[in-house]
Amino acid sequence: MVTQSYGAFSMVPGLRYSVGLNDGKEFRRVAFIGTKLLNGKPMMCFKTVESVDLTVNPSYMAFIVEDVVEIIDVTLEEDKLIK
Repeated sequence: MVTQSYGAFSMVPGLRYSVGLNDGKEFRRVAFIGTKLLNGKPMMCFKTVESVDLTVNPSYMAFIVEDVVEIIDVTLEEDKLIK
């Protein structure tokens, strides 16, 4: 059962995501950089594999999916640091 609201979703800078917009456009394997203000509105900033900057208004997002491979890689790197 989901205990957090959709607005409580937090993205981790540096991890890769697939982002879908409500017009049907999809950006796969983009790294979340952070947020910035544009005309007083918070925007989500990403970087593509080709190092192209992508800035998206969160109100236009249809879905955000974490890239499981990247999460596993980060977990393995953290595991190496602990040992």
